[in-house]
Amino acid sequence: MNPGLPGFAFRDNGGHWRGFNVDFCRALAAAVLGKPDKVTFVPLGNEERITALRTGKVDVLWRNTSWTFSRDTGDQLDMAAISYFDGQGFHGPPRPEPDQRR
Repeated sequence: MNPGLPGFAFRDNGGHWRGFNVDFCRALAAAVLGKPDKVTFVPLGNEERITALRTGKVDVLWRNTSWTFSRDTGDQLDMAAISYFDGQGFHGPPRPEPDQRR
């Protein structure tokens, strides 16, 4: 879990995990293990998340992680599906009209 993403994974005032990613983890536990509460949430930073998955510290990584070619091939991770689309963009000056181009 990335505990720094309110709405996705956070602890409420009672210390209970809440959020979009938390709900998906509980749904996976219900489907695979038969009980939605048979899950342990492990807060992980960006630097440790891939290593935690590869070494078996965690079984599933459900948090903001970009699906890249190097993760598919070099890290040999199996990305199951995209659950949230995020993006980056570039801004530049407006495109000149065709008659103003040089």
